[in-house]
Amino acid sequence: MDRYINSQKYVLGRPLVHPKSFYFVLIFFMLFATVLGVFKDIPDVAGDQAFGIQTYSVRHGKKKVFFICILVLLINYGFAVVTGAVLSSLLLSKLVTVVGHCSLASLLWRRAKSVNLDDDSAVESLYMFLWKLFTAEYVLIQFIR
Repeated sequence: MDRYINSQKYVLGRPLVHPKSFYFVLIFFMLFATVLGVFKDIPDVAGDQAFGIQTYSVRHGKKKVFFICILVLLINYGFAVVTGAVLSSLLLSKLVTVVGHCSLASLLWRRAKSVNLDDDSAVESLYMFLWKLFTAEYVLIQFIR
């Protein structure tokens, strides 16, 4: 956000006006980053317990935290679908946004369903996949106009 404000106000000399997509991007990435921060601790519950680190996964269990993280991301993708359909003015933008986010949500759901929570390497693999989804969002946000 600080880069946006700096470039708009001081570099380009424009008044600080937020485009329609600004708040979507802020909310979407904030939720996604929060999930990434919580999810990264799921495979390391044993180590966190051994050192007395009270992560969400230690306090509430791997399974519960895993499903909450996946649920938050799926809700986030639903928010993106609705936002893209409502905010985008061009038909192509609406189509790309809706289909793109539905596709990413579907990929997430398919991968999450098949993860064995007792296999730390499988959970880590899903965590790395979440980073790929996070990166893919940078392409899709260009279509919310």
